[in-house]
Amino acid sequence: MHKGTLSKKAEILIHIVYWFLMAYFTFIKNPIRARLYVPDLFFITYLIVFILTFYFHYFAVMKFVFKSFQWKRFFAGVLVSYLFFTALRWLIEQVITHILFQRINYTNTAFLNYMFDNLQYSSMPIILSSLLWFVIYFIRLLEYNQIILEENKSTEIKFLKAQINPHFIFNTLNNIYSMVYFQSDKSLTAIEKLSQIMRFTTYESQKEKIKLSDEIDYIKYNRKIEMCTNIN
Repeated sequence: MHKGTLSKKAEILIHIVYWFLMAYFTFIKNPIRARLYVPDLFFITYLIVFILTFYFHYFAVMKFVFKSFQWKRFFAGVLVSYLFFTALRWLIEQVITHILFQRINYTNTAFLNYMFDNLQYSSMPIILSSLLWFVIYFIRLLEYNQIILEENKSTEIKFLKAQINPHFIFNTLNNIYSMVYFQSDKSLTAIEKLSQIMRFTTYESQKEKIKLSDEIDYIKYNRKIEMCTNIN
């Protein structure tokens, strides 16, 4: 999985917004469905199992699946999350609640019926967790691709500079040499402008943003040195 530049704070914020949207569409947007979720003991225990399965699938299973994606790894991961949900729910609702509150959620339920019933209940945290993982994955992927494009662009610019600058400098130095040889009054001015151009290309051009005034000065330096080194 490409890490991109998505910070931990941004990822946490996405999780918060995601949970808020789920709560909104479950309890606020759909009041009929909300009445089905009575906040009793086993609603709370299911919510705990839901959240734990959600993040078990998100951090452990999805990371395992996409470390080297294969369909068999994907289905194996879903199966592991389903078994995790079922076992955790049995532990909490059949053992812990019985010890603490003398209550159990399933009574006189056959093993296969229990497993089949939890197949439905476990599907939501697994699907929603996978969906969030893919959302963040594609955000990271877009950022990663953008970084690659910017790096390629920067590399191309540096490559062009590496080709253009030496050629320009060698030609200018040859012209200045001729000016000095013929004792031209413009030789000192040409050397000064060349040093200003080299300072600009060495320091200013490495910045992401360059002032317009500096760009104009750079053009003037080039024009001035062209005029100085134009030996007839």
